[in-house]
Amino acid sequence: MLLAWIKNIVLFIMFSSLVFFLLPDEKYRKYMQTAVGFVLAIIVLTPVLSAGGLNDILSFDYYYESIAGAPGNGDVTYYTDVMETMIEDHLRDTFQLDNKVTITFDENYTITAVEVDVVSTTSDSVADTTVDVAKLRQEIAKEYKISEDRIEIFVNGYQTK
Repeated sequence: MLLAWIKNIVLFIMFSSLVFFLLPDEKYRKYMQTAVGFVLAIIVLTPVLSAGGLNDILSFDYYYESIAGAPGNGDVTYYTDVMETMIEDHLRDTFQLDNKVTITFDENYTITAVEVDVVSTTSDSVADTTVDVAKLRQEIAKEYKISEDRIEIFVNGYQTK
């Protein structure tokens, strides 16, 4: 953790030095210094905030921000695609699982069902798979505030309980 933090600081300083070197005109330097200073402060404070449990301040909440207002303007397809892609990416990053997510909404844009089809490379049988279905269901419910009873998990096409 400490090594990664120091590495991030050093790489950012090297990158910002390169940017300052390549600036076409000195009049842009004060604007770049302000931006670089702000980003460097965030990089330096990240471990302090995470140690204090405040790391959510720096995280951008894709679920709420990227789809805010999408249903209101009638773009339900976009709303659904963004949510499905976010859940797929989250599960891929967290559990290293290939998956396909399908979300169903009612007329008020309330999630009625989330189907996750996990592709397990270990076996074609549900009994032999290494996927922890209960943990997967809990993670989706916690992360996206969806009731666990609305989440259906399929492993290699077989429905799980």
